[in-house]
Parts: sequence; C-alpha cells; structure tokens
Amino acid sequence: DVLSKHSNESQVMNLHLLNVTSMSARRKDGHASLYYLGPGRGPASLHRQDCSHWCLPGVPDSWNELLYTLILKQELVHVQDLTESSQAPSVTT
Repeated sequence: DVLSKHSNESQVMNLHLLNVTSMSARRKDGHASLYYLGPGRGPASLHRQDCSHWCLPGVPDSWNELLYTLILKQELVHVQDLTESSQAPSVTT
C-alpha cells in the first residue's frame, strides 16, 4: 500500500490557494440553487435544474479554466527550472 510506505515521512509541501469568492459572487448562476422563474410563473418543475450546471458557461467552467491555467503555469515553471539546472556550467574542483 502506497500510503503505508510513506506514513512516517514528513514533507513540506507548498499549497496555493485561489480565492474565487468575489468572481463567483458576481454571477447570478454561481450558487447551487433551483432554476425557478418565480411565483408569478407557476409552480416549479418536478425536474429542477441546478443553476451552477444548467447555465452554461457557468462558474464551474470558469473554475476549471483557472485550475487548468494554474496547472499549465506550474508545469512550465518546473520545465524551465529543469532546463536551467541542466544548462548551468558544472563546477569541478
């Protein structure tokens, strides 16, 4: 089991957070709610739609785009670090 092999190891890991609260609050479909047109339009349908998935493109799509961009950026930095370290002149004593 992979977890049991590494259970006694401690590692420092970087954790990056992206606060999407403000961005999500600007979208009316950013909440998990029922798609309902209001009391003047009659009763809500039995097959209600989740606004965060029904209104496309929605907030989850924006989150996915941001996450994908961050992953690509992290990968680019990692590749650049590897390239720079392989091109650095070796010091011999």
